[in-house]
Amino acid sequence: MSSKKSITLSELAKKLNAKLIGDPEFQVNGIKTLKEANQDEVSFLSRRQYTKQLDSTKAGGVIISETDKDLAKGNLIVGKDAYLFYAKATQVFKEINQEQQQQGISKLADISSSARITPKQPSALSVKFRIMLKLETM
Repeated sequence: MSSKKSITLSELAKKLNAKLIGDPEFQVNGIKTLKEANQDEVSFLSRRQYTKQLDSTKAGGVIISETDKDLAKGNLIVGKDAYLFYAKATQVFKEINQEQQQQGISKLADISSSARITPKQPSALSVKFRIMLKLETM
């Protein structure tokens, strides 16, 4: 099971303000190159020199420019500038995966029964800094 959070292609296309051709409910959880992407990831074609990789990619969807959309098949996220949409998509995946991260103690942690959690005490340096700030405002 993947630890990454998924997003549907329709949600991704909407966030990118792009057009989707294909399955709107298809789930993806990351972005990689045409060569490296798996079925649960999207990829992108920003240079025509990589069009041969379109035939062999395992990507679940491809971000592609309007002018190149006829070169690809399958799930496509189509926009004016594929490279710009790639950059925006990386931000989308970064944001959704940051939302998923939770603070706390890992389920895999081995904690002694005698361990105690106490509030963090300010360091001597931070106390000294706060005193200096107070003196400056007087």
